[in-house]
Amino acid sequence: MLVGFYGALFSFLFILLACIGTAIIYARKRDDTKYGAWLALGVLALFSLIIVSVYSYDLYQYKFTEGRQVAGQCNLEFIRGGRSIDITEVTVNEQIYVVKSSRFKDVKDGLYECEFSYMPLTKTVYTLEFR
Repeated sequence: MLVGFYGALFSFLFILLACIGTAIIYARKRDDTKYGAWLALGVLALFSLIIVSVYSYDLYQYKFTEGRQVAGQCNLEFIRGGRSIDITEVTVNEQIYVVKSSRFKDVKDGLYECEFSYMPLTKTVYTLEFR
């Protein structure tokens, strides 16, 4: 269920490392490169650093703590191709959480009693149990 989560984390980590490597190569060449290239590289590195930080914090919460748990009336809605992949939205008390897979596509949309754990920043659900 967390394949997309890990894929995004490692992709942005790779982009961040590529930006750092490119900056080191440019710095060693000591050519008069234009400021636009440095600015674009810096913005890309900053964006990647922010995304890696968010996903790393969520990964830490997932691996080393029990995460955040919610129980109650859940409204499930399967969305085909939502945000570029199939997702199931779980709504509890007007808060929307996302299951990034088609694992629950066979469950009919509607209200259920459920309990689930999620990551605090991305609100990605990693366990979902029906009662």
